[in-house]
Amino acid sequence: MDCRSSDIFESQSINSGHGIEAMWFLIDIGLSCQDKSLMELAANTIITTLEYSWNTEFGELSSTSIGMRQRLWWAHFQTFIAPAKAMEYIENYKLKKWYIEAQGYSLRHCKNVGKHLNE
Repeated sequence: MDCRSSDIFESQSINSGHGIEAMWFLIDIGLSCQDKSLMELAANTIITTLEYSWNTEFGELSSTSIGMRQRLWWAHFQTFIAPAKAMEYIENYKLKKWYIEAQGYSLRHCKNVGKHLNE
C-alpha cells in the first residue's frame, strides 16, 4: 500500500510518530515488569509501523496531514530513538536498519545550524 496518498483511509488514520513513540513507552513498561514478550511486541510494532510509513522514494516518513508536515522533525526523532531503545533489549537486524535509516535522514535534514527552531 502506498501511504503517500492522502486519499486512502490508512494515511489519514495512522500517525507513525505517535505509534512509534507509544512503543518506546511499552518497552519501558515491559522492562519494569520484566515482560520480554511485551518488549518484543513493541519492537516488532516499531518495525511494522516504519515499514508501512516509510516513503522509500524520498527516504523519510510519509506525511499527509498539515500538522505532520510542519513537525516532520518530531516524527523522525521518534524514528531515531525508538529503534535505539529497542536495540538495548531486543536483537533484531531490522531495528538496526531503521536506526541507520533514521540517522541518515536526521543528518541530511535536521542539522543544527545555530538557529532557533520555532514550533
